[in-house]
Amino acid sequence: MTFNNKPNDELVSENLNAAIFKAFKKDCTGFRLEPGNLMKALGLIQSEESFSLEEFFTWPIDLLADYIEKKHHSYIEQRVPVLLDMLNKLCRLHGDDHTELLDIYRGFCKVASELNSHLLKEELILFPYIRKMVQLANEGSSLDDPRFRSVKYHVLQMMREHELDVDDFKQIRNLTSDYCPPKDACKTYKVAFALLNEFEKELHLHIFLESAILFPKAIAFESNINRI
Repeated sequence: MTFNNKPNDELVSENLNAAIFKAFKKDCTGFRLEPGNLMKALGLIQSEESFSLEEFFTWPIDLLADYIEKKHHSYIEQRVPVLLDMLNKLCRLHGDDHTELLDIYRGFCKVASELNSHLLKEELILFPYIRKMVQLANEGSSLDDPRFRSVKYHVLQMMREHELDVDDFKQIRNLTSDYCPPKDACKTYKVAFALLNEFEKELHLHIFLESAILFPKAIAFESNINRI
């Protein structure tokens, strides 16, 4: 696998110092980030994020949770209704000639439903608990909330949902021939495929920030605060 004509090891060497790369490899392996998805996330960080990869690794977990919610959750909430509307129109206008559109629409409906549930769990359960852990640590207090179980328990659930979303989008990408519209595609057709491509890339970045950085750090933080 290469990125910008550079092999993985050269790319990582340019972006991470030795200490970060060591933690990075361990976390990615532990949380099953696929190399292809990882490279998509790194590419977006390089081209679109306001912060470097090194900075994300240094952020406290409550700040990172806030960032993911405000930036990446907001993106999903804004983009989903737009794509659902566009794909629905394409099915009505072009579904007879391009029968795969219905499968694309159904696939994205499934992703949208899963993500809606996923974001709610993070915003109402996991992220508030992460913020609470940081607050308690700053106060020198111990963590005692039997209703929550543990960060790891909820993280594993989030990770399983991540894998489902990635698998669903693989099917969408295959159905769209890697988001290449047919020769007779109208403007809406082309825009919809471009937005699906953008959405998948954004999803990989969202998953990377959680799976490789936030989740492992939150699990370690909980373990440390429980020792206080």
